[in-house]
Formats: sequence, structure tokens, C-alpha cells
Amino acid sequence: GRSHWKKGYHFALDAMRLLKAKNVHFHYTIIGAAGVEELEFQRDQLELAEQVTFLEKVPFHEVKNIIRKADVLLLPSVEEGVANVVLEAMFLGTLVISADCGGMEEVITNGENGIVVPVRNPKKITEAIERVYSESPEKLNEMVDKAYEKVAKQHSEERMVKDMTAVYLKVLDLEN
Repeated sequence: GRSHWKKGYHFALDAMRLLKAKNVHFHYTIIGAAGVEELEFQRDQLELAEQVTFLEKVPFHEVKNIIRKADVLLLPSVEEGVANVVLEAMFLGTLVISADCGGMEEVITNGENGIVVPVRNPKKITEAIERVYSESPEKLNEMVDKAYEKVAKQHSEERMVKDMTAVYLKVLDLEN
């Protein structure tokens, strides 16, 4: 992602500090944040150099591989529409924890196909990550499967073309 205050990375870093204080073993990676002075300063101040990695921007195929290998994709954003990275993670089989921003509840039903937390709330992000660690593998797999099903159904090429065609017909008043 791009480094912008709307992405909420500083809330995620605060959450990582809370996890570290609880002796939870984790590693958090932010793609596209390497060299961002504000985030690097916060990471150092919170003593998270061993737990948090900032990567340069990488090609999309590498992003997909990183998402596939991750246990969780965390979207700590303050403001979003429906984040493509969340749809991609859901499609790739990676559990999503997302802030309740913008249109995220259109795709994530809390506890059913992902986890939704309040915006700007490191404590709730921490609790959500701990929930993932404490959940049974069966429950996590069920959530991931439901996430895939929702994205495959709601965001298929066929559905997108049908919905866009309906918009055009309505705008052009040709639906009658």
C-alpha cells in the first residue's frame, strides 16, 4: 500500500506494541512502507524492529505470494471504499482483520468471513489478532472458506459486467 495517514499504519504499529507486551509471537510486514521516516521512527520508538518489516513496493505477483503465505491480512485503514487488497486476500484464502471503514462491511461479516474492528483502535486490533490465535483451525478455515465464497460470488467478472451494464442502462434510461 501507499504510505498515507488514511491507511492507519500507526494504529497497527501501536497494536503490535500491545501484542509484544503480551509476549505474543508475531511478525508484521507492510509492503510499500520502506523508507517512510514517520513509520520507521514509530517502529523504533516502540522497539518493534525485530517484529515489523517495511518492504519496498513489489510487483503484484509478489504481493499475491506474500498474502498467500500470511496468516492474516490486517487492514487498519481509517478511510477506504472496498479495499482491493481485502478482496484479493479473501480470494487467495488469507483471513482478514479489517477496520470498520468505508465499505468494508459490504464484504466482511464480523466473525463469519473475517473480523471487523473499530477504526483507530489498537486495543481492538490486538484483541482480534489474539482471537485468531485462540480460534480453532476448523473455525478459521470456515471463515476463510466463507470469505472466498463471498468474493467469488459478489466480485466475479460476470457479476461485475452485469452490474456495470445495469448502471449504464439506467444512466442512459434504456432499461425499459
